[in-house]
Amino acid sequence: MTLDRFQYQLGDFVFGRNTNIPISKCDIQPYNVNNQDFQIPLTDENRFGIDTLVPGTIVFTMAVVENYVLPQYANQLPHDFNPDDLFAMRGTVVGGLANTWKAKSTRMFWGATVPLLHKTFNDEVLRIYGRPGKFQYAPRYNDNTQWIDIQAEFRRIDTYAHSDLEFYAPDPVNPANGLAPGAAPVTVERGDGDADSWVRVLINGPCTHPLITYGDNVIELDLTIDDGVALEVSSYPWARRVVDTNNINWRSQVIGATQYLSDIVFPVDSSLDISWTCTGTTNSNTQMYFLWREAYNIL
Repeated sequence: MTLDRFQYQLGDFVFGRNTNIPISKCDIQPYNVNNQDFQIPLTDENRFGIDTLVPGTIVFTMAVVENYVLPQYANQLPHDFNPDDLFAMRGTVVGGLANTWKAKSTRMFWGATVPLLHKTFNDEVLRIYGRPGKFQYAPRYNDNTQWIDIQAEFRRIDTYAHSDLEFYAPDPVNPANGLAPGAAPVTVERGDGDADSWVRVLINGPCTHPLITYGDNVIELDLTIDDGVALEVSSYPWARRVVDTNNINWRSQVIGATQYLSDIVFPVDSSLDISWTCTGTTNSNTQMYFLWREAYNIL
């Protein structure tokens, strides 16, 4: 589904400018600071520890504009039009929107998130990952109510927005060409964004003990990937994992200097030299892909 400027999409619903669900206010709540401050005994000073950020919510104040034929204009409809269809659409948009916000298929699974899409003023589509929160609607006051006030909350997984497009290396023109083990390093650059981006690495087997170098950092894996199996190492907050296409979790096999997936990032305004090595390669199917989404501090 194509979005226009200042429109949002959650599930199958598009809302915002030029839709029947206009937004009157988008309140981006501030993040909270989980500080580790403590006062130095017998002094008037504080000592600061390691602070973390708690993502805030986005609260939409909007309305559902129900378009249907009023009874007084029923006689102007074609003679074969069923009068029961006059009000058939009443409440379906509100109900469908409420069902989307209840998000049963997401909230019943640990760690699951959904992307809230937004097209910005410069025509770029961004993703805000999280879960729908509280949903409130106004009751009908009479038979002719066509404007129903809505307030809906979206709970963010982090304090960033991410590009809808996923960028990859080494060959953006022909994605079939991955990087072979032992090949010369390929330089990739951040094209946009104003925050460090998370990354993910895809490896097609067969190979043993892959060692991926990105800039001055290394991802080392003590495992064997069989022929016809692919492995994903992802530091994305909404899919942080090390898993293969057989759904086997290899998180414990991440060894070496970089053992925390949250440390694997593509710094803002930077370029990285990407290369990798492994053993046990038997054919040309063994390839590696380095991928990332641009990250933004603001929408």
